[in-house]
Amino acid sequence: MAPNLVTLTGLFCVGGGAFLLKWYDPYFCTTAPAWVYGVALVGHWLYQTLDAVDGKHARATKSSSPLGQLFDHGCDAFTTNIVGNLNCHCMQYGGSPWTVFNTVLNFQCFFLAQWEEYHTGLLVTNNGVFGLTEGQFAQFAMMGSVAVLGPESWQQPLPYVNMELRHLALIPMAATTFVLAGGSFLRVIRAAPLKKKDIGDKDVTSKDCFMQLVPMYTMYVLGMLLTRAEMFSSRPLELTMLWGVGCSFYTTQVIVAQMSKSRIHYKTALVRIVAPIAFVTVYLSADVDRVNDSFVVLIWAAILLGQYFYFAAGTCLDLASALNINVLSQGSRK
Repeated sequence: MAPNLVTLTGLFCVGGGAFLLKWYDPYFCTTAPAWVYGVALVGHWLYQTLDAVDGKHARATKSSSPLGQLFDHGCDAFTTNIVGNLNCHCMQYGGSPWTVFNTVLNFQCFFLAQWEEYHTGLLVTNNGVFGLTEGQFAQFAMMGSVAVLGPESWQQPLPYVNMELRHLALIPMAATTFVLAGGSFLRVIRAAPLKKKDIGDKDVTSKDCFMQLVPMYTMYVLGMLLTRAEMFSSRPLELTMLWGVGCSFYTTQVIVAQMSKSRIHYKTALVRIVAPIAFVTVYLSADVDRVNDSFVVLIWAAILLGQYFYFAAGTCLDLASALNINVLSQGSRK
């Protein structure tokens, strides 16, 4: 079995669990049957497990390649949005700013880790105390508790503060994200210049370094602005999908640029990815007569998703052709 096929199988597992939850809970506020949360938990666990073993499998079968690393990280970028949605389903954040805030926290560390690797050549996913692995186990524990006790167990009001347990759970998540993100910024600022052979065609000047963050942080702001739209309170899934696809798409572009030692085309991303989300934000906020809001959002989400898949598939096929290997099977091309 090809290593990339192992990764793709894991993606289908977590995606299947997420789809099942969306079927029973399309608005992040409906309680699904307990077994649905259990299936989503198993799907998430299978993805993380297969994502961890695909590299070892590649080395064992002597089929390691740059394409495998790119495919692995690209699937991680797409899954980040799915995992954020799983949290929202379990915590039942509904059409509130908590939904976007939760998803921002999921994207922040992963995106900055890729950006940091672009400028330092090192991928750091922890600070020596906590990191990706600890975060995954915490999420598994949360999803397990929801499967056994139900999402209502996280909606208990807390004494002395006007807050529920599900909201309090975001505080340690936000704190760890802040620490890990701060570490990424400091390491990039303090990093020694890359060697000439590692720079390639990268843009690593101080100006470009921070301009590369503009598309992602603009989408964070747009995501919070979308929560003010009337549609978000009743149908948050469509808007979350549109916004989340944009974040995954740009993260994937950063990963490809890092792997290929090429430029991050942040200006193009502002036009092709951020602009559609900005248009929808303005459109839904404008005091004008509008057509079916869901239809407009889904059309733009489909356009973004089409661009994303076209970019991902084209990149994989081009790299496979250059390396004379297959994407989803072992051995060289004939």
